[in-house]
Amino acid sequence: MKLALESLRSQLIRQEETIIFNLIERAQFRHNPKIYEQDALPLPDQKQSFLLHLLHETEVVHAKVRRYTCPEEHPFTSPLPPPILPVTSTESPIRPNNINI
Repeated sequence: MKLALESLRSQLIRQEETIIFNLIERAQFRHNPKIYEQDALPLPDQKQSFLLHLLHETEVVHAKVRRYTCPEEHPFTSPLPPPILPVTSTESPIRPNNINI
């Protein structure tokens, strides 16, 4: 797979638009400080905030369908279960070089 700058540029623009759109969507909801506070909401066997619990459980589902086997994807939480789908090999389009920028 060849890395094309035009392709990379369009992908970055699309990601930027997605981030901005999601921030606008999120701004419609009232701030709820309890979801950020540890032990503010009763969670079974958990000593963390609701937000961290939700993030971890979302990443558990994503890990099971091999999202984090892709070199560009990195989870924020751990431990995560192994994928339930067969792992496929992915080749990164970025090649190492000796250029010092």
